Amino acid sequence: MLASRLLVIAALSWHSAILASDVPVYSGDPKVRYGRASRVVEPVYPKDALQANEGAVITVTGPVSPAGVMESPQLVATSANAGAFVDALREALPAWRFYTPTDGDCMPSERPISVGVEFAAREGKPHIYLTYAAQAPTPPQWLGHLPARQLPRIRYPGSMIHDGIEAIVYVRTELDSDGSVTDIVTRTYSKTGGGRWSNLEPFAREVKNAMRHWSYPPDASKPRRRVCDTVDFNLVD
Repeated sequence: MLASRLLVIAALSWHSAILASDVPVYSGDPKVRYGRASRVVEPVYPKDALQANEGAVITVTGPVSPAGVMESPQLVATSANAGAFVDALREALPAWRFYTPTDGDCMPSERPISVGVEFAAREGKPHIYLTYAAQAPTPPQWLGHLPARQLPRIRYPGSMIHDGIEAIVYVRTELDSDGSVTDIVTRTYSKTGGGRWSNLEPFAREVKNAMRHWSYPPDASKPRRRVCDTVDFNLVD
């Protein structure tokens, strides 16, 4: 069955970090999206509210797991009669995915995020909008995108394909002034169970084997630099 699947490796990076001020920190991708939703399953709009053109705004707050699931979400409505909207959103949330915030070491953070979910009905048609809590889009010491020459490409470990395992690898790459890689630190998490497991080591090994040969733009004025990445390993039907 697994042999009929397509393999997708998303080796694009979106994380940022706050580290010591004497070590510049960059993202490996131009899009900084941590704390934002990456997949949204639309809640079922309450039937009676839709017919009456009624809506509600609900704030959802909670930490995001390394696999992108919001854990123990707290839902707060702006109106007292929004119980049906809260129930609908709570049912849909387990299928949502978020870009996990990172801490000062490029690794997953337990910092909670807040998302506003607005239900609005117009002429009997449902509309749902997302807004995010006001906060700095990037940590103040993050210096933007630092592209890499990404060769060789990262491979999906054959043993993990056979076992049908998906994972996400968080990566901190240390750079020399000439743009060469001096060290790579990783943490790997299951995308199904959300935990770290010893049998996920093949993912980290493939990431390190490829990324240690990547090269970045040189900068003689910066003897040390760090780049924060994530690598998604997905098996898609």
